Amino acid sequence: MVTILIKFGNGRSKIPKFSGNQFGIAAGNASLSILKQEDFYKKFLFRADKFCESLKSLFVERRVPAVVQHLGAGFHIFLGTEEPINNYNDLYRVDRELTKKFFTICIENGLYFHTDFTISAAHDESTLNEALEKMDMAIKKLKY
Repeated sequence: MVTILIKFGNGRSKIPKFSGNQFGIAAGNASLSILKQEDFYKKFLFRADKFCESLKSLFVERRVPAVVQHLGAGFHIFLGTEEPINNYNDLYRVDRELTKKFFTICIENGLYFHTDFTISAAHDESTLNEALEKMDMAIKKLKY
């Protein structure tokens, strides 16, 4: 069908640009309507900041050296150091075994991480609190 339409269009496609992408467009429109809500970003980033600050506190309370660095909704956990990671050389201070153990315990407790460590708008306060509880269980199990 596409080749027929192109043939009769002097080599130019006569297919509408959004043909076959209605679901993608609907999802995009739904996302935009959510993002345009009043105070969306203020509330969303407040939840993200609160989560990261609470996570930092858990490591301090349990006396496990760790740095939780975040910007907006993205974060990363560096275990085995208490100094911020500013460049690639600083990564040598990270305890890889401790990190592996922490994330393994988290996974065993049903807490799965995406590789980019982000909080989405779908993560409500209840979900984030549940994640903090599971992380706290993992931190308690670490022998440091």
